[in-house]
Amino acid sequence: MINMEKSTPEEDYKKLNELRKDLLELRRKLNELGEQKEGWFKKKSEYSTRIAELIKKIKECKAKRDELTAKVRELKKKRDEINNNVKQLVSQVREERKKKDEISKKLGIKENPERMKKQIDALEFKIETEALSLEKEKKLVKIIKEKKKIYDSLKDVTDVIKRIYSLEDEIKKLKTNSREIHRSIQNIAQESQKKHEEMLEYSKQIDELRVKEKECFEQFLKYKTEFNEVNLKLKEKLTESNEIRKRVKDEKLESLNKEREREMEELKKKEQIVLEKMKRGEKLTTEDLLVFQKMEEENQE
Repeated sequence: MINMEKSTPEEDYKKLNELRKDLLELRRKLNELGEQKEGWFKKKSEYSTRIAELIKKIKECKAKRDELTAKVRELKKKRDEINNNVKQLVSQVREERKKKDEISKKLGIKENPERMKKQIDALEFKIETEALSLEKEKKLVKIIKEKKKIYDSLKDVTDVIKRIYSLEDEIKKLKTNSREIHRSIQNIAQESQKKHEEMLEYSKQIDELRVKEKECFEQFLKYKTEFNEVNLKLKEKLTESNEIRKRVKDEKLESLNKEREREMEELKKKEQIVLEKMKRGEKLTTEDLLVFQKMEEENQE
């Protein structure tokens, strides 16, 4: 309760008028501050929502990037295994070539078995595909037999050459596979890098949004503080206004009661006069009758 000095009714009415103006102004200001407060909070919430969406995108990008990184590791491991196999096969080819050279040297072989085999194949193809005279065909068949005899004598060397061809063919296949895996690694690594760059961009956007979110929240707190201060003043003014209204009402009621008491005293005096007239046998006037009627109504109340 607000302690107030004794004041006159006129002063109370004057104060009530002043309070009424203050309350209107405070309510207007409170509504304005409330709109500002809620507006800034809404903006802050919008930034918070956008930040949450970007965080979700970062998590999705990270999950995809990690998946791609795992694939790259797996493919690199497979590629390294293939490359190690290639190295081992290349080493075997060197050893086989060394054996071929040693056998050729030991047997005094000057003719290249590989070239001889190609010559034999070419001659046989010529006999099969060309229209040769009988004499020329016999001559070519004789040459082929001689070359095959020499080629067969080089069996040890040809076996080594076959192994070399087989190893080189396997090396070729493995290298092709390794190149394909390497291209896959590059493509996946590029995709992984894109996801990483997306994460960085989203993170940058989040940092910018957090600054704006903080600014909005600070504005919200500022207007919330002002709103609470004005709301407190409004409550104080309302309390003061209610107290004055109560006092005015009490004073008015007290004044009415006093007035009523005065009226009752006056009415009782008139009633006594009428009763004395009746005792004296005097004729009652309309006014006298109204006095009785009024007293009866008061008694009923």
